Amino acid sequence: MEYGVLIKLGAVPFQIPRPIYTSPDERYFGYRILPGKNPYDSLLSGQISDIFLRQWVMARKSISQALSLREAKILGVPTYSWDMELDRTKNLPSGTLSPHVQLGLKNDIDYITSFDSTSELEFTHNDLNLDNLLVDVSGELITGVLDFGDAHIAPRSTDYYLWDKWPHEVMERIAKIAAEQHDEFDTRLARAVHRIYVGADLYESIKQNDTQAVAMYKSELERCYAE
Repeated sequence: MEYGVLIKLGAVPFQIPRPIYTSPDERYFGYRILPGKNPYDSLLSGQISDIFLRQWVMARKSISQALSLREAKILGVPTYSWDMELDRTKNLPSGTLSPHVQLGLKNDIDYITSFDSTSELEFTHNDLNLDNLLVDVSGELITGVLDFGDAHIAPRSTDYYLWDKWPHEVMERIAKIAAEQHDEFDTRLARAVHRIYVGADLYESIKQNDTQAVAMYKSELERCYAE
């Protein structure tokens, strides 16, 4: 699926990997290193700028518009499902979470379950985290996007879920910028998706008795619902 997507995405205003098969049976492919640097360290060390947020929205929108739903389906891009994450979050052991976090998660589960996403479906990268972006020397202008292996046909809002990892005001700022660029999304859904992802990861960490990961995911949920 990813090979076909990369071949099709030719009209985006930044670089994407050009796949090259690396095995005679065409089961494996790689690509040359793209120029640019990862923005992670520079953004974590300072305030995230509106310039970068505008660039991110532009990149997200360009990717979604470059591939129609019909083309995505032909290429075998899967349609999203949150069933696994919802099931794991619902089945967190009793007493794992503080009461206000437990109530917040319940409300988010109810919201996702009742959300009608049929009119919002589009091709999404689904993992536009900082690790999958390249920027220029300023650290603000996006020059490349990597790793389309998690691409899905999904509601637009799911591409925005990662901004719930940042302080509350960042989600509000990017929602305003997205509206200016005619890429409106449901902030409530974006936040809820991030939180059930964390809940599902917490469930798995408890099963694996990974105390360090359990503490990390519980702390993230406390942060989310404290704002």
